[in-house]
Amino acid sequence: MAVGQDEVDELPVLLRRPRPPLHPQLVAARLPPHP
Repeated sequence: MAVGQDEVDELPVLLRRPRPPLHPQLVAARLPPHP
C-alpha cells in the first residue's frame, strides 16, 4: 500500500510544479481526462 500512496502523493506534486519534468503526453496519460 505504501507504493500506491507514494504514486498518489507524487501526482499533486507534479501538478503543483509550473513545468513538470515529464512530457505532457505522459502526464496526460497518467492523469484523468479533463472536461
